[in-house]
Amino acid sequence: MIDLQQKLLEEIAKDYKFFVGKNHIELFLKKCNNPNLTENDILISLSDLLSRNLIYINRLNRMSNNWFYVLSPKGKSSLDSEDYDPYNESNYINGLTRQIPDLSEEVLIYTKESLKSFNNLCYLASAVMIGVASECAFNEMLICFTSWLKIGKEKTKFSGLQNNSKVMFIHKFLDFRKTIQVKKQLLPRELSENMALTFDSILDLLRIYRNESGHPTGKIISPDSAYLNLNMFARYLKKLYQFKNFFCSNLEI
Repeated sequence: MIDLQQKLLEEIAKDYKFFVGKNHIELFLKKCNNPNLTENDILISLSDLLSRNLIYINRLNRMSNNWFYVLSPKGKSSLDSEDYDPYNESNYINGLTRQIPDLSEEVLIYTKESLKSFNNLCYLASAVMIGVASECAFNEMLICFTSWLKIGKEKTKFSGLQNNSKVMFIHKFLDFRKTIQVKKQLLPRELSENMALTFDSILDLLRIYRNESGHPTGKIISPDSAYLNLNMFARYLKKLYQFKNFFCSNLEI
């Protein structure tokens, strides 16, 4: 359904309008050349795009058969964006899977839930899902980090932390950060460079999205903050997987 919405946005952008009537829908179905696609699928997708303010209906003509869908400024921005734009779920997910080929299904599920929540104006729910996706990705990396460590106290410590549900996620992250900071010289430059800044950004999001948002604090997350943080999440997720791949492919010297 997400890919269909992307095609509809592109179709509306190309022709500058998409008529509400049956004829335009039938023409679009022929272009798609997909026997499993129905008129109802098109109508549902258009309705969803409309509810998210990515398109609107131009009703300047009195005759309803001349009304047509047009891209809204938000829809145009979403379509033109080459970055991780949460308003464009298809591009966001495709960008993630392209940049992170080994992205796990578990992380992907919660990321998609976060995007759905965001686009349905449920910003707190989106925040909680970001936190869960972050925890999943971090736990995957922690397994590889533990394997990378030399046999000794640190390896034993992190082996115990991996499956210890009594230790809060953020404390696991802080322990990892403190340990890897001391071993920074063992990392390749692309990982060690700006490492502190990367971890500060992750820590800020984790405090808000994994600890605070999941509890009744009364805090509200604005649409702009939710948008920016989803954008940032995609970038640091890529970095987490880079760490994971390094740890899985090497051993501590």
